[in-house]
Amino acid sequence: MTEATLTTVQHKLLGPLLRLTVAPGLAWNFTRDEALTLARAMTALGHKRSLANEVYLSPQACDHEFYAKVTDEGFLVLADAHQVLLDWDVLSTLAEELTY
Repeated sequence: MTEATLTTVQHKLLGPLLRLTVAPGLAWNFTRDEALTLARAMTALGHKRSLANEVYLSPQACDHEFYAKVTDEGFLVLADAHQVLLDWDVLSTLAEELTY
């Protein structure tokens, strides 16, 4: 199981952002609205209220998009050469924290 971390960072134009880090060198900065959108997706998919099989978000404050395949185990996050599995327990915790 991979642990993910959330920290708050300040952007000079966008204000406070949440930085989601899932591996060394692999992070995304989300605005409040983007964080809420991702939290809703995590919650809906975790409770099987959605049949989506992938999640895509292009954050304003990042040079790369967030893309994950939905699996029985959780989200398989795919970015560059990384493949990181975030299980449903981690995603549930993240969903709560992303609603800052």
